[in-house]
Amino acid sequence: MKLCFWVILLCMFTPSDAKSIKVGYIDFPPLLFINNHGKAQGILINILEKTLAHANYQYTFTLYPPKRMFSYLKSGDIDLWVGLANSKKLNEHVLIGSTTVHHFTLQSYSIGKTTKITARQQLNNKTVIIIRGYSYGGWIDYLNDPANNIQLIRTVNHKSALKLLKIGRAKYLLAYKEPMKLALGATKVDNIITHHLEKFSVKFVISKKTNNAKKLLFNLEKSYKELVAQGILK
Repeated sequence: MKLCFWVILLCMFTPSDAKSIKVGYIDFPPLLFINNHGKAQGILINILEKTLAHANYQYTFTLYPPKRMFSYLKSGDIDLWVGLANSKKLNEHVLIGSTTVHHFTLQSYSIGKTTKITARQQLNNKTVIIIRGYSYGGWIDYLNDPANNIQLIRTVNHKSALKLLKIGRAKYLLAYKEPMKLALGATKVDNIITHHLEKFSVKFVISKKTNNAKKLLFNLEKSYKELVAQGILK
């Protein structure tokens, strides 16, 4: 009888899929990064921590390079990340939430007088610097298409991308506004010109191979909306 009581109590307060959720994240300061103590930190990390805790899930955070993280989402080695899922190669392997929890802003960067880039077609036949591993909200499929004759110079981070732009390796650099703002604070580039390209919605992204993936997504979105309604998250 006592055993039955504790089983019922456990079921009431613990999700049926109560394993620790494996959360992947990339180095994307100030929204996602690892701090000096080796802990995950940032605006989106805060959202994830509060949302998962409110939904009664345990969780672990692991930092990955973008390409590896997307590969692990496909394989189910990662259950969850929060970000963009606009790549055709990724979308068929994940569930994407309907709730926007933040935004990423894609911009072009150039030095001095250059043609203003307002559409991806204007990059045809040009050399462009990009950060390795990013999907750029789906732009990467266009950039990689041989028919568009775009020469890509890939680099590892925003600081190195700025240095390549500064020494004239290419006239254009594509990057997200949020981490590039920090990079510009550390790397001075005279006469840099910035143009807004597109604003993307950041959402919960769940691997289809995660146990009870649909239920996890439902619970996270419900938890997030409740925290927003309570004023805990904005």
